Amino acid sequence: RNHSDVQPLIGMFVNTLAIRSYPAAVKTFLDYLKEIKETTLGAFEHQNYPFEELVDKVNVARDLSRNPLFDTMFALQNTENLEIQLPGLHLSTYASEEIVSKFDLSLDVTEIEEGLEYLFEYAT
Repeated sequence: RNHSDVQPLIGMFVNTLAIRSYPAAVKTFLDYLKEIKETTLGAFEHQNYPFEELVDKVNVARDLSRNPLFDTMFALQNTENLEIQLPGLHLSTYASEEIVSKFDLSLDVTEIEEGLEYLFEYAT
């Protein structure tokens, strides 16, 4: 939350940055990674631009079965997972299976005590 007026609000705030990249077989992985880093840092400068306004500006044809600007997603889950203790109540996680992929390809990275945990999901 980068605005002081939303600090006291309860809820999840997600900051999705649409980033265009151009992978190519002639690029080395490190060159492509440097390119992504520069593009991402530039995107952070405009992170407060409203997503819906961006979609309207680029004037893409809307298809409700797809995201209008991107087909792949990278998500870094770096929030604290605090254990909640309530007297007389036992809380535990519930594993759920996703049947439909939201994107053509997504990579979720979660910070855990032992390091990083990766989850790839793809549309078949």
